[in-house]
This record gives sequence, C-alpha cells and structure tokens, in this order.
Amino acid sequence: MERLRASGHAFNTRGFPALPDEIYLEILSHLPTIPVPTEDTIDICNPKSHPNRQLILSSLSQTCQSLRRVFLRYLWQRIEVYEAMDTQKGPLPTFDVLRKRPISNYVHSRYAEEVVRQLEIVTIRDPNLAQHVNVLNIVLSYSVETLLPELARCISLFPNLHTVQMHFFGPFVTPVPGVATTFEGYKYPQIRNVCLSDNCAGFLASCPRANRVTPYMHVPCCSHLLPCAKERCPQIEFFEYLIFSPTTYDFAMNHFKNLCDVTLYWDLLISYVDQLRTTLRNRLNLASVLLDFGLLLGQIFFRLKCLNSA
Repeated sequence: MERLRASGHAFNTRGFPALPDEIYLEILSHLPTIPVPTEDTIDICNPKSHPNRQLILSSLSQTCQSLRRVFLRYLWQRIEVYEAMDTQKGPLPTFDVLRKRPISNYVHSRYAEEVVRQLEIVTIRDPNLAQHVNVLNIVLSYSVETLLPELARCISLFPNLHTVQMHFFGPFVTPVPGVATTFEGYKYPQIRNVCLSDNCAGFLASCPRANRVTPYMHVPCCSHLLPCAKERCPQIEFFEYLIFSPTTYDFAMNHFKNLCDVTLYWDLLISYVDQLRTTLRNRLNLASVLLDFGLLLGQIFFRLKCLNSA
C-alpha cells in the first residue's frame, strides 16, 4: 500500500473493487429467470425456485456506481409482472385470491400499478434504459382497456424487444375490447416470439415478423390465436399447442407456408390418427412435430422427426 501511495497513482479506497465481467455474469447465472413461454404456475408461485431477480438486481445496481454500471442494463432486460411476484410493496396476489375478490377491489389494481411503474422508469424517468428491454412478460387484471394505449405506446419504444408474453386475467371469455383496435395502429417488427392468452390475441396484429406463437401456459385454446395469426403473421415457423382436428390442422398448414415445427395437443388427436398420417406425408418441409400426451399419460412426450418418412 505504501509503495502504491509513493507511486502517485490513484487507487480505490472507498468504492466496490472492480471485478472482471465474467465474475458478474457468474453472479447473474445464479439468478434464474421465469421461462418465457411459461409452462406452469407452480414454479412462478414458488419464491424458492425463482427468487425475485428484479429486486436483487435493483439492490445491486443501487449499491455503488461500479455495480450500477454493470447490473442496471440487466435489471431492465425484462419488464415482468407475473402471478405472486414479489414487489417493493409485497407479493402480488395469486390468481386464486383474485377469483375470490370483486373485480373493482384494490387487490386487482396492484398488477396494473406494477406494470405502469416499470414502464414509467424505462420510458420517462430514464429513456436510455428502453434499449435494454428484450422481454415483456405481464399479467393484467384491472382496468385493462385503460392501460392498453399506454402499453402499446411504450412497446414501440423498445427497439430490442424480441419476446412478449401477455395474459389478461379476469372475466374475459372473448377477446378484451380494444385490443385489436389499439394495437392495430402500431407495428413491432422487432418482436419474434409471442405467447398470449386467447383473450388478447389481437396483439398479433402488430407483430408482422413473429415466427413463434404459443398459447399462454400452454392452454390449447386457439379459437382466436389462429385466425389473428393467419391475418397478420405470415412468417410463423413454430406454432405450439394446437388442438388437432383435420379442420384446424389443415387451416394451419395452408396458411403458414413457413411452418416447420408444430406441437399438437392430444385431446382430439386419437380420433384422427389416419388423417394425421396423411397430412404429415403431404408436409415434407416440417422438421418436427411434438405430440403432447402430458395430461393423458403422465407427462410423456413423443417427438417425431423426419416426418417425410411418416
């Protein structure tokens, strides 16, 4: 230390010592992210399996300038509001709690408040953070129609956003009013992966270059996703969890010329085995098809490859 002082070189006596970027990346690897598309509510509702990455990174980025420089961009790679997520005001209520409360209850508004808080930070308080956003993973259950215009505007400010997962929780059996008309005025060519509940399928109208579409939580309900994708997303290559029937499958095959990977849900599949074989013979460009028998055979999956030999 005396020798360093005598040399006249500046040295750090107060701040956090700088570490190689590899060490910081190793730290980040121990903060697992919620998989998107999300397959199961069990993991996201278990804080031990997915500690809140955002709160941890927020704390690290506020420790000192050295750590802020490293972790701030990773903090805002993901805009996330999901079931039971831990926030600065405590954990968000689970869907089971929401089902038992009136739709106007304050409990419902907490999801919307957290979405607005995060969007405000990266678009108003510090617009430079918008370039870091890669993933948007949100659940809304309150004042959805009111929030849609601001959500649509903010998404247009994320040039590097490539993945969107969106679910509107509540009494929305049909598409939420205003989704298609709100998003139709925007185009997000940067988005490639889209995971949606059927009631917000209209978002696909803004994703002309989406190449992977997945139903939210792998719930095989495509009554609105398929028609919206057909009208707006001609470049789809991967479509997951279609309920197989000759009509549905032929619809997908005829309208998505680039389709090379499809997951079929078992529900009606057993009744149409012969039609499936015929269809596969005629679709030589398919690289693989996944037949999901999860609910029927205890999470057993069969992947058929090289379908031109079917």
